[in-house]
Amino acid sequence: MNNKIISATLCALIFSLPFCKGQDIKRIFREGNKKKYQLVLEEWHNGKQDIWTRAVCELNTINDSGSYYELVKWISMVQAKGKDSIVGDTIAAKVKPYRIALDSSGKLEIPKIDVPAMTQPIQDFTTFFVAISTQLGIAHLKHVGDVYEIPSTIKGDLASGNFILEGEDCFRVKLKYQSKKRKEVTIVTSFEPPKDSCLTYLLPEMNIPVSETVRNNIQMIMPSNDKFNIQYGLEEFTIESHISRRTGTLLHATMSNSIILKMKINCNANYQDCSFEMPFRIVRKLKLEKFH
Repeated sequence: MNNKIISATLCALIFSLPFCKGQDIKRIFREGNKKKYQLVLEEWHNGKQDIWTRAVCELNTINDSGSYYELVKWISMVQAKGKDSIVGDTIAAKVKPYRIALDSSGKLEIPKIDVPAMTQPIQDFTTFFVAISTQLGIAHLKHVGDVYEIPSTIKGDLASGNFILEGEDCFRVKLKYQSKKRKEVTIVTSFEPPKDSCLTYLLPEMNIPVSETVRNNIQMIMPSNDKFNIQYGLEEFTIESHISRRTGTLLHATMSNSIILKMKINCNANYQDCSFEMPFRIVRKLKLEKFH
């Protein structure tokens, strides 16, 4: 999931979980605290593994006028795609450091992505934190086994400048307090297609489900020289997050992401007269780990 649904406090990294205050998780902000995270992606296209990416970022806790933030700095990226491989440390370094808000006085937004090759790490990294944020309703989880479903659908903006000109996805979201151990708790967040349509489809045929009768919940327009490629279909994913009870730090997390698409290739400016159409299935497995 790549989106911009975040506009207030992000309950991430070292973050506040209101349902846990004084109980399961302590909240600690420590200015100057540095940590690193490794994000690994494995991606299959139509059943064949096609992409492997490892990206590393460094976070530094800062205090600005009484508000706490994590300053995110990307330091390395390695990618293998098919038979080609890229060592993108210099590419990662081109991403301007940006902030993640840690308390209610700050805001968080996905930064403007000026380095297209870093779109996936930046957006996926943020998605992990959205999954355990207060605005999604984690405060409703008070005991192991509790489940909370957000009453309204969540819509995301996938546009990323040159790579995705237009794009949206939408989900109904459920959070579950999965388990509690001596040192950590586990939260599972499910992003599922809504029962009813929540998108204004760019083309009439997008109203036809690509998978049985489940509504399409993702659409994207991408440039292709002087033409356009169109993708639409069904997306769902689940994130399992493991959080330190002592500090509130996100220790590690996994994401399982499935996308069933219909692709229209080399279409004109009206998204018609396409060269051909084809089905396309993407399976993505991601793992986020904190390390020193």
